[in-house]
Amino acid sequence: MSSADPQHRLGDEERRILLQLARSSIDAGLLRGAPLTPDPSAYTGELCEHRTSFVTLRMSDKALRGCIGSTEAVRSLVADVAYNAWAAAFRDPRFDPLCRDEFDDVNVHISVLSPLEPLPAGSEKELLERLRPGIDGLFVREGSRQGHLAAGGLGHVARRQAVRVRGAPQGRAARRLLVRIAVVLPLYSGIFRLN
Repeated sequence: MSSADPQHRLGDEERRILLQLARSSIDAGLLRGAPLTPDPSAYTGELCEHRTSFVTLRMSDKALRGCIGSTEAVRSLVADVAYNAWAAAFRDPRFDPLCRDEFDDVNVHISVLSPLEPLPAGSEKELLERLRPGIDGLFVREGSRQGHLAAGGLGHVARRQAVRVRGAPQGRAARRLLVRIAVVLPLYSGIFRLN
């Protein structure tokens, strides 16, 4: 059973906690230049388990403002979300660090990932047929090179054109190394904003 199944999704209270942590970590970055470091023992359930997440920041006009995530579970979910929110705001190399004037206009979207699962495919056509846009993401690694495409991105490309993951190896080697990332925090919920 995939962790993308509805019974494995985080509850409303867990989502609220993660979103509050993400915003608090960004605020901590604005105040002292470092992320919030939550104590996992203060939380229960999946929040204190080692999990991975991606945090995407968008301005109210929907413009991307930062996106950073993890593909290996090396810390608790609360710590991963807090760090990735801070890193999306201040360490995404595509953007200048977030400034205080932008903070109130930032929407935070959190994707909690399931463990990586191999997704073997004999051809690009087979891969595209097996992918579930809005549910599956792709992570490709070969040696020190890696790349990923979030589940939301697949809805835009997977059914129309060949999948090309920026920074990742391509060709036969890449097809052998594709893995599935199921999103636990459902994308149909849209972008969460705490007021």
